[in-house]
Amino acid sequence: MLSFYCYKHNEEHIASGWRGKAYKTQNGIEIRHVCLDYSEAHYPEFIPERIKDERVEFANDQIQSHRGGELSREFLEAHPKRAKELLNNGVITKEEVKKAKNVWQGDIKGMTKKIDAEALLK
Repeated sequence: MLSFYCYKHNEEHIASGWRGKAYKTQNGIEIRHVCLDYSEAHYPEFIPERIKDERVEFANDQIQSHRGGELSREFLEAHPKRAKELLNNGVITKEEVKKAKNVWQGDIKGMTKKIDAEALLK
Protein backbone atom coordinates (compact mmCIF):
# COMPACT_ATOMS: atom_id res chain seq x y z
CA MET A 1 0.00 0.00 0.00
CA LEU A 2 1.15 3.53 -0.80
CA SER A 3 2.12 5.78 2.12
CA PHE A 4 3.14 9.41 2.48
CA TYR A 5 5.22 11.34 4.95
CA CYS A 6 2.93 13.44 7.16
CA TYR A 7 4.32 16.87 8.06
CA LYS A 8 1.99 17.10 11.06
CA HIS A 9 2.91 13.83 12.75
CA ASN A 10 6.45 13.63 11.33
CA GLU A 11 5.93 10.02 10.30
CA GLU A 12 4.81 7.93 7.36
CA HIS A 13 1.15 6.86 7.12
CA ILE A 14 -0.99 4.76 4.78
CA ALA A 15 -2.30 6.82 1.87
CA SER A 16 -5.99 7.07 2.82
CA GLY A 17 -7.35 10.42 4.01
CA TRP A 18 -4.64 12.60 2.52
CA ARG A 19 -4.57 15.88 0.77
CA GLY A 20 -1.74 17.51 -1.12
CA LYS A 21 -1.04 21.06 -0.04
CA ALA A 22 0.93 23.36 -2.32
CA TYR A 23 3.46 25.64 -0.68
CA LYS A 24 5.12 28.35 -2.74
CA THR A 25 8.83 28.68 -2.28
CA GLN A 26 11.40 30.88 -3.97
CA ASN A 27 12.40 27.99 -6.22
CA GLY A 28 8.87 27.10 -7.29
CA ILE A 29 6.04 24.98 -5.92
CA GLU A 30 6.65 22.16 -3.50
CA ILE A 31 3.80 19.78 -2.68
CA ARG A 32 3.62 18.25 0.77
CA HIS A 33 1.10 15.68 1.92
CA VAL A 34 -0.76 16.27 5.17
CA CYS A 35 -3.53 14.51 7.08
CA LEU A 36 -7.03 15.78 6.33
CA ASP A 37 -7.52 16.88 9.93
CA TYR A 38 -4.32 18.96 9.66
CA SER A 39 -5.21 20.55 6.34
CA GLU A 40 -8.59 21.72 7.69
CA ALA A 41 -6.99 23.47 10.67
CA HIS A 42 -7.05 27.26 10.80
CA TYR A 43 -4.45 29.16 12.72
CA PRO A 44 -5.10 32.60 14.23
CA GLU A 45 -3.17 35.59 13.04
CA PHE A 46 -1.08 37.02 15.84
CA ILE A 47 -0.88 40.80 15.62
CA PRO A 48 0.65 42.85 18.42
CA GLU A 49 -1.65 45.39 20.11
CA ARG A 50 0.73 48.17 19.09
CA ILE A 51 0.09 47.44 15.40
CA LYS A 52 -3.68 47.23 15.92
CA ASP A 53 -3.58 50.63 17.65
CA GLU A 54 -1.46 52.13 14.85
CA ARG A 55 -3.91 50.87 12.22
CA VAL A 56 -6.66 52.85 13.93
CA GLU A 57 -4.43 55.88 14.62
CA PHE A 58 -3.26 56.16 11.01
CA ALA A 59 -6.50 55.00 9.37
CA ASN A 60 -6.82 58.14 7.23
CA ASP A 61 -3.39 57.47 5.72
CA GLN A 62 -4.60 54.08 4.46
CA ILE A 63 -7.47 55.57 2.42
CA GLN A 64 -6.80 55.84 -1.29
CA SER A 65 -8.61 58.13 -3.71
CA HIS A 66 -10.17 55.40 -5.85
CA ARG A 67 -11.28 51.82 -5.38
CA GLY A 68 -12.38 49.71 -8.31
CA GLY A 69 -12.52 52.79 -10.52
CA GLU A 70 -14.88 54.67 -8.19
CA LEU A 71 -13.96 57.87 -6.39
CA SER A 72 -13.89 57.48 -2.62
CA ARG A 73 -16.08 59.84 -0.61
CA GLU A 74 -14.07 58.91 2.50
CA PHE A 75 -10.88 60.13 0.80
CA LEU A 76 -12.48 63.45 -0.12
CA GLU A 77 -13.70 63.99 3.45
CA ALA A 78 -10.48 62.86 5.18
CA HIS A 79 -8.05 64.72 2.90
CA PRO A 80 -9.76 67.96 1.77
CA LYS A 81 -6.53 69.73 0.74
CA ARG A 82 -5.38 66.84 -1.45
CA ALA A 83 -8.90 66.47 -2.88
CA LYS A 84 -9.01 70.20 -3.70
CA GLU A 85 -5.67 69.89 -5.51
CA LEU A 86 -6.97 66.95 -7.56
CA LEU A 87 -10.06 68.98 -8.41
CA ASN A 88 -8.08 72.11 -9.37
CA ASN A 89 -5.60 70.10 -11.51
CA GLY A 90 -8.42 68.39 -13.43
CA VAL A 91 -7.64 64.89 -12.15
CA ILE A 92 -11.20 64.59 -10.83
CA THR A 93 -14.29 66.54 -11.92
CA LYS A 94 -17.13 68.12 -9.96
CA GLU A 95 -19.49 65.48 -11.34
CA GLU A 96 -17.26 62.73 -9.95
CA VAL A 97 -17.25 64.46 -6.55
CA LYS A 98 -21.06 64.55 -6.58
CA LYS A 99 -21.23 60.83 -7.47
CA ALA A 100 -18.49 59.75 -5.01
CA LYS A 101 -19.44 56.77 -2.84
CA ASN A 102 -18.25 55.33 0.46
CA VAL A 103 -16.12 52.53 -1.00
CA TRP A 104 -13.94 51.82 2.08
CA GLN A 105 -16.86 51.43 4.49
CA GLY A 106 -16.16 48.71 7.04
CA ASP A 107 -12.70 47.90 5.66
CA ILE A 108 -10.72 50.60 7.45
CA LYS A 109 -11.61 51.25 11.08
CA GLY A 110 -10.93 54.61 12.71
CA MET A 111 -11.40 56.94 9.73
CA THR A 112 -12.12 60.53 10.68
CA LYS A 113 -14.02 63.08 8.65
CA LYS A 114 -12.61 66.63 8.38
CA ILE A 115 -15.20 68.17 6.02
CA ASP A 116 -18.22 67.09 4.02
CA ALA A 117 -17.43 66.21 0.40
CA GLU A 118 -20.02 68.71 -0.86
CA ALA A 119 -17.95 71.55 0.63
CA LEU A 120 -15.29 70.91 -2.03
CA LEU A 121 -17.71 72.04 -4.74
CA LYS A 122 -18.13 75.55 -3.27
